Amino acid sequence: MMGRSQFYGTPFEQKYGGSLDTPIHPRDIAAIIPWATDTNFYCPNGRAPEDYLLWISRPTDYKGLGIAIEVARRTRMPLKVSPGIGITEHSREFQVYKDQITQAISDGASIEIIKLPLNSKHHLLKRQLYRGARALIYPIGAHEPFGLVLIEALACGTPVIAYHRGAIPEIVQDNKTGFICETIDQLTQAVSSLGQINRQDCRDDAVTRFHYLVAASKYIRMLEN
Repeated sequence: MMGRSQFYGTPFEQKYGGSLDTPIHPRDIAAIIPWATDTNFYCPNGRAPEDYLLWISRPTDYKGLGIAIEVARRTRMPLKVSPGIGITEHSREFQVYKDQITQAISDGASIEIIKLPLNSKHHLLKRQLYRGARALIYPIGAHEPFGLVLIEALACGTPVIAYHRGAIPEIVQDNKTGFICETIDQLTQAVSSLGQINRQDCRDDAVTRFHYLVAASKYIRMLEN
């Protein structure tokens, strides 16, 4: 509506552009309906989480993988990294982080790289990773309009630690379903505070707000009006 891209006012504005070619006029917005997921599939397994953080996304520079690696180095909390789906472009983007990962491991961090398969079975592996994680870490560097991995993680009962960017405050309830942070020091502190989060609260919130039937009902009401 303001004619700005998700990169406006971020370190990535010059690279990706800060303005939209055509701003969206308020009269053209029929409704705001968040993305949804299948919370029947993305669900807890009833077991206690393991001792690791999870970063999962396309390894584009603004997705915050470098910051997640640094948090793992500082906290010594094991980090599992799932960088995209293995296509050529994702693999090329991931190469940028190889030296940082090597150095972090040399400094005592535990980092495991997990590649998702290029087929529908990647959903099963993602669910397994979400379920086992102490938290999804998502230090996004742009004002991303949503984050599907966030609601998938929450549906599995896994809290989210993220930067205050874009739609994060609309998805994560600070101090209830995760922690919304401004600095890397706050991200690091959040890791040590994960015991304060009730994983059932994460699950309940995802089911209430982000199940696909909730989104469907909103589309129906929009169309009927």
